[in-house]
Amino acid sequence: MIPSISLFRFVGIPLGCLLGWILLAGCGREVQKPKESAVARPAESPPAGQAEPVQTFPQLPPWENREEVATEITRLKESLSEDEARLAIRDLLFNLAFFRPELAAPFLSEIQSGDDRERFLGMLVARWGEIDPEKLFRWGQDSLTGSEQMRVSRDALEALAKADPVAAATLVDELPFSEARLYAVTDIAHTWAVIDLSRAYEWVAGLTDDEEREWGLSTLSRALARERPDLARTLMESEESSGVREAMARALAGEQSESDSALDFVRSLPSELQAAASDEIAQRLSRRDPELALKYLEGADDAQMEIAGLRWAWTEILQRDPARAAASFSEFDSQEGVKEEMAPWLATMWYNVDSEGASRWVSELPDGEMRDLAIEGLVRALRFEDPDMADAWANDIADETRRQAVLQSLSYDRIVPRIE
Repeated sequence: MIPSISLFRFVGIPLGCLLGWILLAGCGREVQKPKESAVARPAESPPAGQAEPVQTFPQLPPWENREEVATEITRLKESLSEDEARLAIRDLLFNLAFFRPELAAPFLSEIQSGDDRERFLGMLVARWGEIDPEKLFRWGQDSLTGSEQMRVSRDALEALAKADPVAAATLVDELPFSEARLYAVTDIAHTWAVIDLSRAYEWVAGLTDDEEREWGLSTLSRALARERPDLARTLMESEESSGVREAMARALAGEQSESDSALDFVRSLPSELQAAASDEIAQRLSRRDPELALKYLEGADDAQMEIAGLRWAWTEILQRDPARAAASFSEFDSQEGVKEEMAPWLATMWYNVDSEGASRWVSELPDGEMRDLAIEGLVRALRFEDPDMADAWANDIADETRRQAVLQSLSYDRIVPRIE
């Protein structure tokens, strides 16, 4: 007979160790969770009038081919309600577009028109353009139409041009002559010019279609004016296309905008290009400092040049400091007739950004033609917003003929409904 202590030693201890090992193993092992579908439970439909949130997923989708994706979509349609299936399929394809855009693309038709489709196509284009822009381009040509095809073509070619502009330029030849092709030429020219301006110019200059060549050269105008001004000047003087000549004149003028000889440069140009060049200088100076633009414009030789440039300068002043507009208007030494043409425009624009300031400026103007013209500008801004106030201002016009004409126009507004 084995003593009890011996029984415990030979049976109890080994058994206890075994049980302990099992318990320890059980505690150390992770609890196994049921496998989750790659598509999360569909989100509930949002309240009426609210946008449906797009669900995003961090995990790599398990599907390896188109057939597997189609099978999963079919399963969702069969197992869920129509609204739940729509949301689940949308979320599935958004996730797939991020990881495997070429696998998601064939199922674009599962997402109907609207914001969801727009966002899906945007993600698809962005991701596929990073991976293989040439395949994206060919998919767009084969599978899409209209504005969607244009968008995909442009984005794909622009992405390809960053890596291989020669390949992108070759693909343009596969596009039919259309607006999409023109935009593709400009996109590639712009991108290529950043990489290699000389090669970009060589390609654009060799285009056989006149319109494509014009669009391409116009796109390169700023880069050429900055880096190869002699060539830009030659193109401005010799090109048959008026669009190219004007683009080069504007670009060259822009480079001269901050120099003391800007006005001399404008005067050196052929007369038909002076207005465009002056407008470019006024625009650039206005963005930098509208006072500089006003100083430049006081030396202009042509009233129409002054008028075009003043619109840029006073627009900037109204955005930055509307109170400065009155002094600027009175101080500006303009050519004959310029202020008379600008007064109603300034009153209208000023009222749109500062109604009290504009009204005060007009009311403080001395009686005469300038005040009457400025009142016309206020009436123009008020006629639909506050017809009664427009009538009151119109009755304050001193010139009888002008007053009656403005009042008659306001009466016509009440008879004929405004077409929005």
